[in-house]
Amino acid sequence: MSAPPTASTCIDWWDSVYDDFERICTILGVTLDALQPLQRPNFYQLAASFRQTGRLCGMTVAVDRDSPTGQPIVDGADDDLVNALRDLAHWLCRALERECGFQTADETIDEGMSANGYTFTAEGRRFG
Repeated sequence: MSAPPTASTCIDWWDSVYDDFERICTILGVTLDALQPLQRPNFYQLAASFRQTGRLCGMTVAVDRDSPTGQPIVDGADDDLVNALRDLAHWLCRALERECGFQTADETIDEGMSANGYTFTAEGRRFG
């Protein structure tokens, strides 16, 4: 009989979602710390910060330009960056929600219990 899952194996599924997120970023031409077309005219001085608001996918994104001479952000790049990062973060959130729904679905749990030979009494106690 196999050992019961540990806390670390229970969250391993997140890794695949984050791997997908990184691939999506690459496909979209986004690195996780810069959007090249928006950064270039701002001399690569834009920085974005995220703050979660609420339990699920609520968040705020703030963009600043770290200019030693106090130059403003060029051509509305902050709005474009905020929108792109918000879309990307919402994609990640939806992907995590879908995967969590799959991992906690009755069918998936039943398959895992069967595959590991877990059986239970009517009272919910482990048997065998």
